[in-house]
Amino acid sequence: MLFRNTAVVALMAATLTSGVALAGPASATGTGAGPCPYVCFYYNSGGQGATMLWSPSSGWQGISDLQSSDFSNCNVDNNAVACAGLGQTVKNNTATVYNGDFGGHTVAVWYNSGYSGAHYTILNGDTPYQLGNGLYNQDASVSAW
Repeated sequence: MLFRNTAVVALMAATLTSGVALAGPASATGTGAGPCPYVCFYYNSGGQGATMLWSPSSGWQGISDLQSSDFSNCNVDNNAVACAGLGQTVKNNTATVYNGDFGGHTVAVWYNSGYSGAHYTILNGDTPYQLGNGLYNQDASVSAW
């Protein structure tokens, strides 16, 4: 079942019909200078803490079990050496995801390993999404197409 944040959809529809321009995506790095140019998984809410960067190259791709992926960076562009979540596994520890993939992929974060169960679809360039709908710290796999 695909989950969508109806408030965001309603706001986008209202904005588009009113002719007001939308601003570009917010910084996914929290303290960084611009959006993350990858699919970025964040240990904390609000695009904060340690990150795991993933860049699908072409076609359908995925990581069927995020247990083998770690939060190995401290924010994308501030080169910190210590931050919350650094070294933790990504599986069941992700609070925020941002899809800044320049390849234009759509990304799905899945509740279960092997791309099953509840998931949330994140369009390319969407603002950083704090995982909700049962997926906050309950992420097990990711796919992109």
